Amino acid sequence: MSLNLFNLHNYSTMLNGARELGYSFICFDQINGNHDNKKKKCLLRHDVDSDVSAALKIANIEYHLGIKSTFF
Repeated sequence: MSLNLFNLHNYSTMLNGARELGYSFICFDQINGNHDNKKKKCLLRHDVDSDVSAALKIANIEYHLGIKSTFF
């Protein structure tokens, strides 16, 4: 049995679940001292080391869900 549960379908499901729980997705430039601490926020960052095509697939999922993230 494989313990690797990360795949694009499960990633999409996780993002939708976070939205259903009331999280908004923000980028680094939206972090400041005047933000509302009562609102749930998620700051997604992706480190792209060698597989740019995998990063593009993740970016497409986020784009279609209207979710912001940052890629390094």
